[in-house]
Amino acid sequence: MISNPSRRDFLKQTGSGVLALPGLLSTLSVADQSLISIGVCTSIDNAAIALDAGCVYLEEGVRRLLLPAQSDEEFRQKKDAADACGLPVRACNSFLPGSLKSTGPEADHEGVLRFAETTFRRAAETGVEYIVFGSSGSRRI
Repeated sequence: MISNPSRRDFLKQTGSGVLALPGLLSTLSVADQSLISIGVCTSIDNAAIALDAGCVYLEEGVRRLLLPAQSDEEFRQKKDAADACGLPVRACNSFLPGSLKSTGPEADHEGVLRFAETTFRRAAETGVEYIVFGSSGSRRI
């Protein structure tokens, strides 16, 4: 049994990632299992696979789930699908598209603010707690 596994031990035991989670989790005590909250970055379309592997949440893409550049109706349909997928979506990644510059001489601060307002409003509606900035294309000068 591994008590408080290190990142190295976790990676060794999970090998190919999410598909090995049941094996890792079975080596932990019940107390240790209650301390671990494992999710995966994937589409809500893969929620059943993640759930079967022992994940307790998903991390989706901002533009794939929250659809900040699309209509409220399109977002509602995606939100309904997320609500029905079986796992909560706690975070979204890939915040800004590369075409929406947030730094440098081509920065579009007003555009970023409009995009962010829609993103954060829709994140709150879906229960998303974290937005991962990332967005290397947007930050590239």
